[in-house]
Amino acid sequence: MPGGSIDESPAAFIAAVVGGLLPGFDPATIELRTSSGGAWLSLTLLLRVESRAQLESVYRAVAAHPSVRIVL
Repeated sequence: MPGGSIDESPAAFIAAVVGGLLPGFDPATIELRTSSGGAWLSLTLLLRVESRAQLESVYRAVAAHPSVRIVL
């Protein structure tokens, strides 16, 4: 969040959403990195999906959080 402190609540939201969509997902594997300027929080998740439709539903669900800017 530019100009403010890092809000890590999106990580908890994403862990819950992805865990609900992918039962084998382990939230302990989420990697968090703060940008060099301290304004942004980057999350890396390693996912195993069974179909393109499942992957797209994960993308849509993660992108629904108001603090999420980009989903790759």
